Formats: sequence, structure tokens, C-alpha cells
Amino acid sequence: FKGQVSPHELLQEISNASQKRFKLTEQSNAIDFLSWFLNTLHKDLNGTRKRNSSIIYKKLQGEVRVQSQDFSSSGQTSLNEALMRFDESKPIKTVNSPFLFLALDLPPAPLYQDDKEKDIIPQVPLTTILAKFNGTKVQEVANQMRKYSITRLPQFLIFHIKRFNKNNWSHEKNPTIVNFPIKNIDMSHFTSDPDAEKLGAHYDLVANICHEGKPESGSYKVHVRHRGTGQWYQIQDLIVEEIMPQMIFLSESYIQIWERKKKEDQ
Repeated sequence: FKGQVSPHELLQEISNASQKRFKLTEQSNAIDFLSWFLNTLHKDLNGTRKRNSSIIYKKLQGEVRVQSQDFSSSGQTSLNEALMRFDESKPIKTVNSPFLFLALDLPPAPLYQDDKEKDIIPQVPLTTILAKFNGTKVQEVANQMRKYSITRLPQFLIFHIKRFNKNNWSHEKNPTIVNFPIKNIDMSHFTSDPDAEKLGAHYDLVANICHEGKPESGSYKVHVRHRGTGQWYQIQDLIVEEIMPQMIFLSESYIQIWERKKKEDQ
């Protein structure tokens, strides 16, 4: 691809196609750009809403099942998620929705910390925030109880780790570090996909986008794995350098791309 199109030409075309929403001279939110970019590619490849109608949907689109029940139907008033249960005798709405990336919620950062605690960065395992999709965990969303489960796993899984919270008064960033393996993460605990047994449900990390600094003035770095050598590289603008895999875990991951392993390699 580099032999045919220069990076500057690509960025200029992105600026034009997005009607200056994404500009060469101005940093934008990475997930906003990725969502626009994938959907624009899908549309330009004559993709439709149908499954596998473009290579974007064929390789990246999965499906999640969302079950929801109103609090009024369940008879519950508690907003304690640990205590919430669906009332199986009352109406439960079930919707299967396609996705290009999965949004993962970080636990709230501590509000009040003493001087010693300020030096301690909170951490959470990736499997903990993935538990949202285990089909049994109940969450409170907009006066509803909801459960999520993945019904179709794509070849490439994109995780959006929700680090930013914007309201009328401030733009905040959750500094929690997500701990994860770079190889062989098992997604079988979070899916009811009948093809998972045949195709496998283990994934290796191929790219990690992290954000450093304050919400509105920070910068992005990208970690990518060279498919041929397995070497990891860190990229920031035009600076490309090798990085040790264990250093990737220390970053504030924002977007991750995982590739399904071949069944014989799992």
C-alpha cells in the first residue's frame, strides 16, 4: 500500500472525504475516526446492511445479543447491579445487533485519594471488563436492566476501552491500566457463537492504541506487531521504534485489535 499511496496523500483524501472533520493539522478522537473510516470504506466498497456485503463486514463485524427488562416490569427498585435479577415471568426484550467494535467499561476511578494513594494507578484485568458480555452479568442502563452476550465472533475483534467521560462541565479521563495477555485470550466464556467450536475462540493482539496525557491535550501512540517477525513497534507520528512486549501493558490502552488464531494453533 505504501508503494502506491503516500501517507500525506491518504491523510489529505481523508480530510476531503470527511469534509474537514478529520484534518492533518488537528488531532481527533481515535474511536471517532476509526468508526468513520471503517463505515466509509464499507460504503465505498458498495457494502450494504447485509452481513458479508464488504470485506469490512466480513472480517470485522460480529453480533451481540442484548436482553433488557424495565425496572417497573421486574418489580425491583435497587440500582445495585450485584443484586439485580431478571424476573423471568415478566416481558424480556431480546435484540441481536451487529457491531464493528465492542465498548468496554472501566470501573470508576477513586474519587478521594490521600497523598500515598495518588501514586497508585488503579488496574483491572481485561477479562473483568469483558465479563459484561458473559450473558449473566446484569447492568443498569437508562432505567433498564440489561444482559449482553456475543452471538457471533468476527475474525478481527476491536475493543474500545471507554476511557473518556464528557459532560457539560468537564472532560475527564479514567487512568485505569488494563492488564491483558498479548496472545491467546480465550473468548469462549463470552460467546454463544455455534461456530466458535469449529473456528476457535482464541485471539492474539495485533494492535494497541493508547492515549497519554490529559483528555483534551494528550497524544496517541500505536503498538503494532509485525506479522512476519513477531516484533512489536511503537509508532507516534513519523517516529517508529521497536518496543518490548512487556512495555505495552503499561500504556493506557484505548483501542485494541485482536485476530482470531487458526484452530490448529489454539
